[in-house]
Amino acid sequence: MEQPRVFYQNEGPVGAGLHSESMRGCLEINNQATQLCLDAIGLMEQLKFLRFTWTLLLVTVATVGANVSNEDTFIVDLELGLFACQVETTSDQLRLFNISSMCDGVQDCINRMDEDSARLECRDNCNPECVNGACLNNKSPQCYCDCDYGGDACDIPDVNECKNSPCHNMAYCTNTLGSFYCTCLPGFLDVMGDGTMCMDQNECAEAAGDNLCAEKANCVNVPGSYYCACSDGYQGDGYEKCNDVNECEQAGACGDNARCANTDGSYTCTCIAGYTGDGVTCTVYS
Repeated sequence: MEQPRVFYQNEGPVGAGLHSESMRGCLEINNQATQLCLDAIGLMEQLKFLRFTWTLLLVTVATVGANVSNEDTFIVDLELGLFACQVETTSDQLRLFNISSMCDGVQDCINRMDEDSARLECRDNCNPECVNGACLNNKSPQCYCDCDYGGDACDIPDVNECKNSPCHNMAYCTNTLGSFYCTCLPGFLDVMGDGTMCMDQNECAEAAGDNLCAEKANCVNVPGSYYCACSDGYQGDGYEKCNDVNECEQAGACGDNARCANTDGSYTCTCIAGYTGDGVTCTVYS
């Protein structure tokens, strides 16, 4: 089995919620989350789109049985105080558990990732000690509470409003004692000022003339970000440089009995003396 890769963000806000319809519906049914199952494929599609959120995410591909491939997924949502994993090799479903079940000495997941204290950065020296949560390292040991608990020691009953997805789909929800707040994700504008309506920020339009991209490159806006692509006839990373492509060095750029001349971003084909045509097809001049 390939070792799981751990993505643990210690920079910026911790715990962006997973805002998918499937998560929302399941959490309203049972916020203790001990027997809930989610569709693994649908959830992973959501995660691919929300890959820039601050969520602890582990993904590995395991081989279960002869020539049978099975995607084994382990997800932790720090803000909701839950983790999800497969509990049976024959199932394509994920089961939800309270975060306090991590590193508690009891195996819940088929790959034992919930007990891999080194990869999960579990600690046992939170002060005060976690009562209803998990002690994890975030630059220093810190308690992360189960859903519907709060306080430094996770010992105060508190409704986690984030479980009902009150924020915009492109915002993360932060639960606080007795309340919550929403923050639009990077690359989105907070239209209402409260994270309930987040609009994509068009970096390309706003930075017109500010040289976001290299010369001879186009800026392409995408939700929450942008990228630079060299124009036709040029090659490079699009951000630092775009160099002219010498098409004449490519086989078949022009037809037989034609001469190729490279130009900036393009090229021309001209029939040689004694031939006539467009440079792609040259026939004997008569």
